Amino acid sequence: MNPGAYTEMQELEDSHWWFTARRQIISDFIAQSSSAPCKILEVGCGTGGNLSMLSQFGELKAFEMNPDALAMANQKGVKGATLTLGRCPDQMPYQGEKFDLICMFDVLEHIQNDSLALIELKKYLSPRGKMIVAVPAYQWLFGPHDQFRQHERRYSMASLKKVIEQSGLHIQRMSYFNTLLFPLALVSRLLDRLIHSKEQNKVSNPNPLINQILCNTFAAERHLLRIGNLPMGLSLICVLSV
Repeated sequence: MNPGAYTEMQELEDSHWWFTARRQIISDFIAQSSSAPCKILEVGCGTGGNLSMLSQFGELKAFEMNPDALAMANQKGVKGATLTLGRCPDQMPYQGEKFDLICMFDVLEHIQNDSLALIELKKYLSPRGKMIVAVPAYQWLFGPHDQFRQHERRYSMASLKKVIEQSGLHIQRMSYFNTLLFPLALVSRLLDRLIHSKEQNKVSNPNPLINQILCNTFAAERHLLRIGNLPMGLSLICVLSV
């Protein structure tokens, strides 16, 4: 990922509506999908924004390919979390270990050989373990935002299913999310593509009131996801098993 994207992530992940609401949704998704406490692996932990949330569910290990991002994650000092350098699929740490929950949040789209990555991670999953993967949706939305973050692709439900099937993993559940704000995001991304301005890549916190409204709206999707899957959205999330 672009080094500037890590810096941006570090600055925003504790306060920006997208990060804070997304953690609430993922936390709720984990609570529905796995039994705690469990042994957890986060693949590509970035600057550590999910570590505190994930550590609530059990013993946490994580790895990150960028040394600077890993240093930022270590600075968070999350108790009980073990972090190390590593890269999926070719420089995997924790060889021989098995995990009850493997988390991969907005990482798969960065990996050139995504099916190989899932094949490798499958080796780390315990027999009754779950893997939760979140990725950006819709290739037709690919634009400067994705280029800045060095994404290889975005996914449709069909293309993500194909990659998962190639890995031999089984889909227990798959849904779109970031649905309620999808129209607003769609307009923003299309303008981003039309303008072709590098300034469009810079994300910052909006006005505190707007930030809270957007956070509450996005986070409300966790209640909908308890009932069923969502038909469209800016992201996809799935639960996988061996």
